[in-house]
Amino acid sequence: MNSSKALDSEKMKAILSKVYLKDEQGANLEDIMEDLKNELAQMMNKEMGQGV
Repeated sequence: MNSSKALDSEKMKAILSKVYLKDEQGANLEDIMEDLKNELAQMMNKEMGQGV
């Protein structure tokens, strides 16, 4: 696995861990989904800015 894929994998693990913890803390689904959408949008914007 190259370093880019490893980094992407670590980013996804961090995002999913955050979602899991929010669920465990009793956050409602709408808030969890909004956070997930924002995290993924940030990740995509960074990749698009790098020309990937």
